[in-house]
Amino acid sequence: MTLEELRNVSWIPVAEFITARQSEFFFVNHELQIGKAVRTPATQSTTWYLLEGSRELDSLEELLAAISARGEK
Repeated sequence: MTLEELRNVSWIPVAEFITARQSEFFFVNHELQIGKAVRTPATQSTTWYLLEGSRELDSLEELLAAISARGEK
């Protein structure tokens, strides 16, 4: 998988949490077993993760490396 392919995967919305200060939206891609959390407007950030793990990843590059490492096991 390339970074460009990872940028173009389809996401399914699974949850949202809205407070007075921030909204948080969670999405998954079941085929790749990955997820992302998008937080707005307070932090305006996206966090990536593998569905089977609990560690948050800060970039698509980290997510791609984690996907590749998972395939090597």
